[in-house]
Amino acid sequence: MIENLHEPTTPPPKQRKNLDWTRNPPPPDLTITPFQQFVRDVDWTKSPLGPMDSWCDQLRFMVLLVIADPQPSFLSWGETGLAEMWDPFVKLIHGQEKTGLAEMDYNKVIFVTRRGFLEECYFSWKWVPIIGPEGFAVGSHVTCHENTMECINERRSRLIVDLNARISAADPSYSSLWNAFVHGLESNDFDIPIAMVYTNFGTPLGTPTGNASTFMLEATVGIAQDHKCASNIVNLDHDHALVYSFHKARNTHKHIILSGADGSLPADIFEDLPWRGFGIPITELVICPIKVGAEVVAFFVVGLNPRRRYNAHYENFLNRIIQVVAPKLSSIMLAQERDRRATAIREAAFERAILASKLREDIIKKFVDRAPICLCITDINNSVIYANDSWYNFTGRSIQDRSPMQWLETILIEDRPILEEAWVKLAVEKIPWTFQIRSRQPFTRESDRGGRMETRFKTGWCAAYPDLDENGDVISVMVIIVDISELKWTEEQMLVQSKDLKQSELKYRQFATHAPIGVIRMSVDGQVEFANGAWEVIFDMSPSDIGKIMPCLHAISLVDRQNFMNFFDGIKRSKALSTVEMRLAKPWTMGAQAGFLAQPTWILVSGYAELSANGQVENIVCWAIDISAQKATLQDANAKMEEAVLQKTRQENFMDMISHEIRNPLSAVLACAEEIMDTISSYCNSERPDAANMISTQEAKHDSRVGLASALDSAQTILYCVNHQKRIVDDVLTLSKLDADLLDIAPVPTKITVVIRDALKMFDRELKAAAVQLSIIEDISLAENTIDYIMLDPNRFLQVLINLVNNAIKFTRTSPTRQILVRISATYQKPASSETMVYCPQTKQASRTVGFPSRRNGTDAVFMCFEVRDTGKGINDEEHTKLFKRFSQVSKTHIQYGGSGLGLWICRQITELMGGEIGVSKGQEEGATFAFFVRARKAQDKEIPVKSSTPHARTQSGPIPSTPPIKPSLEQSSRPIPGRSETNPGQPADSSITPSEHQNGTKVLVVEDNLINQKVLVKQLRSRGYLVTAANHGVEALNALRAASSSQHIPGEHSFNIVLCDIEMPIMGGLECVREIRRLEKEGVLHGHVPVIAVTANARSQQVQSALEAGMDDLTTKPYRIQEILKQIETHALPVPKIPPDDTAGE
Repeated sequence: MIENLHEPTTPPPKQRKNLDWTRNPPPPDLTITPFQQFVRDVDWTKSPLGPMDSWCDQLRFMVLLVIADPQPSFLSWGETGLAEMWDPFVKLIHGQEKTGLAEMDYNKVIFVTRRGFLEECYFSWKWVPIIGPEGFAVGSHVTCHENTMECINERRSRLIVDLNARISAADPSYSSLWNAFVHGLESNDFDIPIAMVYTNFGTPLGTPTGNASTFMLEATVGIAQDHKCASNIVNLDHDHALVYSFHKARNTHKHIILSGADGSLPADIFEDLPWRGFGIPITELVICPIKVGAEVVAFFVVGLNPRRRYNAHYENFLNRIIQVVAPKLSSIMLAQERDRRATAIREAAFERAILASKLREDIIKKFVDRAPICLCITDINNSVIYANDSWYNFTGRSIQDRSPMQWLETILIEDRPILEEAWVKLAVEKIPWTFQIRSRQPFTRESDRGGRMETRFKTGWCAAYPDLDENGDVISVMVIIVDISELKWTEEQMLVQSKDLKQSELKYRQFATHAPIGVIRMSVDGQVEFANGAWEVIFDMSPSDIGKIMPCLHAISLVDRQNFMNFFDGIKRSKALSTVEMRLAKPWTMGAQAGFLAQPTWILVSGYAELSANGQVENIVCWAIDISAQKATLQDANAKMEEAVLQKTRQENFMDMISHEIRNPLSAVLACAEEIMDTISSYCNSERPDAANMISTQEAKHDSRVGLASALDSAQTILYCVNHQKRIVDDVLTLSKLDADLLDIAPVPTKITVVIRDALKMFDRELKAAAVQLSIIEDISLAENTIDYIMLDPNRFLQVLINLVNNAIKFTRTSPTRQILVRISATYQKPASSETMVYCPQTKQASRTVGFPSRRNGTDAVFMCFEVRDTGKGINDEEHTKLFKRFSQVSKTHIQYGGSGLGLWICRQITELMGGEIGVSKGQEEGATFAFFVRARKAQDKEIPVKSSTPHARTQSGPIPSTPPIKPSLEQSSRPIPGRSETNPGQPADSSITPSEHQNGTKVLVVEDNLINQKVLVKQLRSRGYLVTAANHGVEALNALRAASSSQHIPGEHSFNIVLCDIEMPIMGGLECVREIRRLEKEGVLHGHVPVIAVTANARSQQVQSALEAGMDDLTTKPYRIQEILKQIETHALPVPKIPPDDTAGE
């Protein structure tokens, strides 16, 4: 019954595919490869083999085998082709015809022309004779394998081993070192045809030759020392064939390659030189810097194998040579510098070497215990059920090979009885068994200390356990193999090292000197058992400190010594890995050289506990790393970050100062110009009966009117220039806020058509002077979509529209036809570019608009579209590319039209912030059309104000949460707009506001430190019936308020109805003054609430918010028109009581 369970079942028959492509015709369902087709296309009828369909089955089989073989191979059939083959091959084939035996040839050197040169290559061949049906050899099947790199690497490895042995055995002197170096290189004349060594120190006791620019020839290989290429002294400051390459190698610390192909290797430098190796001149020369620490102390100049080329393998080979000689060179230099302590060092080093040997044995044992293990589970028939990758790597078997006892063949023949005995113990006696076997798989591995570990077999320690079922029968066997090949190899090496104490001493010294981190091993009470050189350097210890308790504490800073003790005690308690940062008492000297501020040396110390078999702490192992550079870099980065923040603050302050200084004097200019215009306009339009008495003759009257008209024109020019200068400042301030990402959008309920018509009145006088007709068209889509009040930021929207209208006026004033059309429309679909209108793509990923959903309830989201068309000069294709870019103007228009080059760029940024886009027409025959759209939503009934004032269009004031809104300013003045059909061209603009009934007697306190601005403002207010008192700073203003409040006797009368206050003032500024006013109001010193309006040149949103938060009721920015001040007074001033005011209040 059991046997039947193990009988293999016959697989169901399946359709097999015919793969014989040599048939004629080939199988129809077979895909023929290009190379197979190439073989089929050969005219075999002209060959001794005849047509392919006449081939015998054996020939056909061999052809299919060779073509399918992925390895290089060829087939020899018959004798007619032997004359064309290499003579050694012909002899080999003739020999096989007689013996019938296969022939093999290993590592045969052949020079092959490839990669553009004749290359040294090594191949292994296998010739297998083909026996025909009659018993004669009818051909040969040949396979080859290229093992060039294996042969070359073996040759180079022999050199490294020989060189290492010679240098290790050499005396600690330069002459012995270079003598051993030369003899070690002479053994490989193929890879090292020639070589030279130059150093920058003398041979006796390391005495320098004079300076670091002079290098002396120390040794040569394959070159006579009197040859012209081997100069005894090379001065890097003088001319020499290799000087430039020496410089480059010393600066870059890299290999420098000189080649005859690119001309970097002089052609005649090695003239008349007998060549080693292949006897031909070299084509490449490499200069390798030899470093001790971070300094280049020597150059290894080597000519490369002319039959090979410089590559990564060659570079690694040269680096390994340098790695052999550099430590010895460093140790000699160190030994000579410490010659006075040589005896003490040797004695201490001897003791450390003994300790190191013991430590290495312990480390190797731990490594073997923790090494990855090989695991295999087999059934009772010894078929593999499961095996991990380590097992297959150890045995060298394929994962697909699961035949019974397959791994028996991988064991050395002399170890097979051991394995067979173990299987009896496991399968028959059913007991666990341990044993040691050797695999036929060779062991090879790169050593962590350099070189290779190689043995012809792997050694494994095996532990096998039988798994039994409920009846006690073996159902499987688990085999555990620990690969101890490295341990075996290390033990052999330790035996070799123990025989040569001097060599062991040198190797330990190199390890202790060049370890990258400090390492120490201490007992539980802190007694030092071992410390390497790096630890001694970090903690200023000496070899005599070995055996002392905590000798490193004196090197630790006083503030961190307790931290180190807590760290040490913590490891003993937790028995886990721990890390601590601490400072040393000595300063970090490298930081001053690198330009960092002075600071202590910082180190990172980590440690763990070594436990005994019973889990008790036996030793503490710590390692230390100098992290001063990281700490200094972090400190420097923080300082630079703080400097950057400070620089940004300074830049903002600078912009505020420039804005203040530009805006402040403009107020006086505007006021004076308006007064001139008001006076002259009133005079020119007056029809007073006494005008004839003032001018005696008609001619004199005409001359007076001409003079007055000229003065009026000059005043208008002043206003135009001031407005132009203000627009420049506004653009700069807006640019500053855009760069700082501080430009905010604050939507409010807005009646868009009313806002546009009121705002465009500001261009009335300019339109009239330029004879430009401005028309506003409300598209039918406004009515169709029931657009009334929408949620929109009128300030930002009008900033874009006014800029476009202002540009249209500038470019239209010189055209024969002077018309400007502004069209307003609305749509629920986002407008897209067309053939006639191209919108700029958005540059911002997301808009910072407030309250603008893409669709709310499906109906209230809307896109408001605006179009400004003019009949000006137009825009060509080249000028189209310059639009909407920062500081960019079309055809240098600032010379003719003025401007900062920021207007359209700012318009684009604001439009994108409002969720829209801006564009320009393309292909328009006359003039230009600019269009933009913004995303808004319909205002709900509860959001629509009962009485909406005209919004202001000042670009400087943004939305301030939880603070009163800023009232209309310059652009919102209600002056008539010239050029519009509803304005009477013959009627001059009214530049003043007639005071209402309650204005007579309104008391105004003007607080202004600029005497000119103060004088002009006081004069204009008094001329309009206000009672004005002036103060030069905040202290005088408080005194005036206290005095007026204490003398108040009439009920309902106020000390001052309103205060106009500057912000930047000496002694006490406006913000401090308003805070003090609000405090006095709370304490009852001042009665009621005194409205305070800030009149300042500070226009940034942060400054506006600061003023409102300090207690200002509103804010007007300089420069301003008198109408703006009057509107602010009307809006905020306290009502005047019916009792007549004191006539002396304004004195």
